[in-house]
Amino acid sequence: MWPVRQIGASSGASSVPSSTGSLVVSWGGTAVQPGLKAWVGPISILVIVIAMYAFSSVGFELMQALPVTAVGGGGH
Repeated sequence: MWPVRQIGASSGASSVPSSTGSLVVSWGGTAVQPGLKAWVGPISILVIVIAMYAFSSVGFELMQALPVTAVGGGGH
């Protein structure tokens, strides 16, 4: 389940990447190059923030729509 690091274009049996080798992360057989899909992170954060805003506004509207007896009668 964890990504497998593969060092490409390196000479020798060393596990340390050389200065000419590129580091490729393979996840489930699909190699992803660094920086290929850099827009996914900011877009996902934007989606989370929009969802939080929407659910908060819906929740507050539902709380304001409750009758006064269900809220507690104002402390009497």
